[in-house]
Amino acid sequence: MSNKDSAEDLPPDNTEGSTEYDAPRNQLKTDPMLELVVELGDALNRSSYPTSRAREVLIDVTRAHKDDITVEVFPTLVFGVDRRHHDISVASTGGAFRFDQMVDTQTLIQRLKHSDVEPAEALKELRTISSSKPPFPAWIRIAGYALQALAFAQLFRMGLQATVLATALGVVVGTIMILSNVKGTFAALMPVLMTFISALVISLFALAGDSADPVRTAAVPVLILLPGATLTCALIELATGDMIAGSSRLIYGIFILIAMAFGFALAVAFAHVPSDTLQDLPEAESAWYWPWIVVPIFAIGNIMYFCTPRKLWGMMIAVTFLTYCTQQLMQLIVSPAFAGGIAAGVALLLAMFFNSESRAGPSSLVLFLPTFWMLVPGSMGFVAISGVITNNRSLSSMGIQAVISLISMAVGIMIASMAAPFFAPGHKKVQEYLKPTAIVSATIEATSTVAKTAKKTTKATQKRKKKHK
Repeated sequence: MSNKDSAEDLPPDNTEGSTEYDAPRNQLKTDPMLELVVELGDALNRSSYPTSRAREVLIDVTRAHKDDITVEVFPTLVFGVDRRHHDISVASTGGAFRFDQMVDTQTLIQRLKHSDVEPAEALKELRTISSSKPPFPAWIRIAGYALQALAFAQLFRMGLQATVLATALGVVVGTIMILSNVKGTFAALMPVLMTFISALVISLFALAGDSADPVRTAAVPVLILLPGATLTCALIELATGDMIAGSSRLIYGIFILIAMAFGFALAVAFAHVPSDTLQDLPEAESAWYWPWIVVPIFAIGNIMYFCTPRKLWGMMIAVTFLTYCTQQLMQLIVSPAFAGGIAAGVALLLAMFFNSESRAGPSSLVLFLPTFWMLVPGSMGFVAISGVITNNRSLSSMGIQAVISLISMAVGIMIASMAAPFFAPGHKKVQEYLKPTAIVSATIEATSTVAKTAKKTTKATQKRKKKHK
């Protein structure tokens, strides 16, 4: 039996990694397929897969290789049981993957589903992926983080001064996050620490009367750290019946939100900022066209920070921009909270479509995640909880809207997932039948067949009548 619970047995977490991965010696006695399935489950957790979807992928892999392996996936643990060899393997989930690691993992999964690679070789490849270093230098990734902060500020329609301040703080936060490479318990405290630093600087500016909308300005540099994806993933798991995974992930996401809001409130207390200075500014302070300009900039920032493979750059920008167009169009018909859910569903379908039509390899998850963050469901929760802690009703009233947005996005993603098979590479015939030309051709062919059958039936009837006479 192998067990990988200890910290030294895990691949380096977060995004830096090491040049090689040393597997525990006791793994050598375990079936490579069992180790592969368990570590693949860890990789899917690190790629933000809901547990139900991760379980389906692992079952498909084991069936393709005709192995009798039972696997159970939780948000932080993966259990595998090899019934044939009476063996067990357990893996703890490491830090989140970069986009290049997600693409390589999805490509490896496709090869495993088609039995194009042996389990032992696939296990080596997976460990190489898990421990790979970022392909982009640190300064490019820091610049990407700053571009995301800039884009978020303009998506909130902030003024010039607030945008410059938020972008500058984005450089600071991005530098600390990339160069620190912290692990373990201290890594879990990084969102709180970054929020405290960001909020302290903004609070000092607000105290001097030089900062408008300080709560949003403090939130912008740490938006990538907000657990919006975690909360929505938790709701999907709860809706699909994964109560243990969904409830634990939901509690974790809410705790991170509260902890970050506490970091903000602590900074406000240190700076002695009056609560009436903290207010939400719903009115736009920038021109209407700026959000349309910064959406591609946001996608470029994601490309730089998360090390997106070059073959996906154009598709990522296109999916992000089309999703924003969908959200803005839907806001003319329904409330912003419901528009976000529709946009999230459209984003997933667009990602599936581009994934099936391109030769860039499996990439649907990588194309979808930036659009999800652009919809910023977690930011409203952060602002709302900050308002509760600081006794500001204008901020805390956003809590209901945040909850509705999260549920709406979860439902939109679930509906899109049901339609997603029509965009998968294995359903090309279905896609062909859905094309207008194919529908017209099929209709003409069916009509012709019916006419020929009717003609033959008429002739046969006339012959019978003649014989009867």
